[in-house]
Amino acid sequence: MRTFLVLLLVAGCASPPETGDSDGSDTDGPVDTDVEGPAATGCYDVPIRLSGGLGADAFTAAADGAIAEIVHGEQPSGPAAWHVDTALSIEAIHPQFEALVTLTDVATGEMISGLGGVSDLNHGFFTLVATGECSGTYVGYRALLDDVVPETEDLATDICPLEGREVDVTWTVTDLVDDRAAETTLRVVLALDETPGEDALASDAALCAAY
Repeated sequence: MRTFLVLLLVAGCASPPETGDSDGSDTDGPVDTDVEGPAATGCYDVPIRLSGGLGADAFTAAADGAIAEIVHGEQPSGPAAWHVDTALSIEAIHPQFEALVTLTDVATGEMISGLGGVSDLNHGFFTLVATGECSGTYVGYRALLDDVVPETEDLATDICPLEGREVDVTWTVTDLVDDRAAETTLRVVLALDETPGEDALASDAALCAAY
């Protein structure tokens, strides 16, 4: 009888078994509250990277002071007009984009191409030729010299004086999917077209030299 009472007392003093938390988790250690969001992809969650250059058939990177030829040929605005072939290399952008290119005479501050803004022939909606996952080029982007004297450009009075002039070429692009935008400017020196015209006519450079 005495032995039975001793056993009951020992059992009553024993510690209760550990059960842990009701959800089975261990809260004794430190809790990591630094939860990272989705990793940046470098495509559409970063600023657009825009480079302006020259070229009718391929993108040619250009630095300030580069020579930009005033090309004489048929234009959307009509025959016997002039333009500068510009080009774009763009990264971190969707393929479809909106763009405007303008030319501004550095000496006078006069805009000689793209004066009409979004209603100008220099403005348009384009699709990149892909060079990567979210990058590409667009070449042969014409900056039309229709704003020298709208619809009445004349080689002798309007184009010849532009030889050797410094102009700022400014491109503004907007991603048509998410409305991100970018702008860049390149300062170039204009040069007259040295290619003979149709029917073996003299080039603009030769004609201007003769005036």
